[in-house]
Amino acid sequence: MKKKIYRPRLINAKMMSIKHPDSFDYWEEEIANLKVGDIVKVSNSWERFWTIVKSINGDKIVAEVNNGLIGNLMGKPSSYNFGDLIAFKRENIYQIHEIETTS
Repeated sequence: MKKKIYRPRLINAKMMSIKHPDSFDYWEEEIANLKVGDIVKVSNSWERFWTIVKSINGDKIVAEVNNGLIGNLMGKPSSYNFGDLIAFKRENIYQIHEIETTS
């Protein structure tokens, strides 16, 4: 059985960086080089949360929510939570988690 993919309304991080250049960064080059398995942060306006990229098709991304959402505990429930798949665009990415490697 195929897992449901949620399509939440997420904040446009790229637009936020244009509106607030002194307090908000958007990493265009890093986001352009996004790959399956990367961990990225998005926001549904109530909270920012981490996801693991599962597929990329041009600008369209499907990722698995990688942490429990606090909004679900604080009266602002969403229809998705930890372990669910969500779809979004590159412009919705706030941050890419960089995994440090040791030599």
